[in-house]
Amino acid sequence: MRKAAWLLGLASLVAGCPPPPRPQPLQALPLDQAIELVNENAARLSTGLKATGPVRGQVVVADGHRHRFDLSGKLLLIPPRHLRFDVQNAIGRTEFLLGSNADYFWLHVERDDDTFRFGRYATPEGERTIELPIRPDWLIEALGLNALPSDTTGVTGPVQLIERARQKLLFISYDARGQGMIRKEYWLSRYAPRLVECVVFRDEIGVELMHSHLSDYRRTGETGPLLPRRIRVDWPTQDSWIEFQVRRWQERDDLTIDLPAFELPAPGSLRERHRRVIDIDSGNVLGPTPPEAGEGSP
Repeated sequence: MRKAAWLLGLASLVAGCPPPPRPQPLQALPLDQAIELVNENAARLSTGLKATGPVRGQVVVADGHRHRFDLSGKLLLIPPRHLRFDVQNAIGRTEFLLGSNADYFWLHVERDDDTFRFGRYATPEGERTIELPIRPDWLIEALGLNALPSDTTGVTGPVQLIERARQKLLFISYDARGQGMIRKEYWLSRYAPRLVECVVFRDEIGVELMHSHLSDYRRTGETGPLLPRRIRVDWPTQDSWIEFQVRRWQERDDLTIDLPAFELPAPGSLRERHRRVIDIDSGNVLGPTPPEAGEGSP
């Protein structure tokens, strides 16, 4: 059967049958209309989201070793800031955890000497004592589900760059000297469904710190948003990456921002559970909880 199909294909080529035409990109849109398309899709989300599926990737930890993993992931998400991405092994032990709520974000890597790191959104960029190697707060944006600013006026952008297959939205910021820099990029596809296919974060001199690739968009339910089923996030300066193949997206009314899954545990609890706990804003490294110490708020 395979041989017959191969011969049939060869005969078609000999007969001069042309290959199927490549799809042509859609007409580029004005900036405000492109943003409106993205925001219309985000506005269809009225509940929390849960996604499950296999996760593979590589994380480089403090000792410089590259740790590869092929595990199972569960993502809980309520844009714009509530997220929990729990990557577990076959016996249900968490090996990689990213979390965020309205005030805090945190990262736990089991193979990095069981280190738990956390920081605060209120701390200005550039004023933290330690920077996270992988930013949970950026991962939310990397999924392309946050609404974009509808006001496109002013010096901070975004400005638009049209390419053959995509239109890029470039977000600009300025340092104390007034020097402009591109700190964030949203790449919108010019093919249906014309949604976010890549999000890029850069540092003050333009080095790429993180980028995501989103594809295989499918609608949840009859009226829900289009959501990506294939998600890859790279941290080039950390030589780290993850690939999440979503088997199922669910809209869940029971997912609310007051769930314990979105809470940062108190310092005493963190010290009891993990070998190292680091407050990245102050640089403090918290050791094991002394027997007489109590719980407190971060």
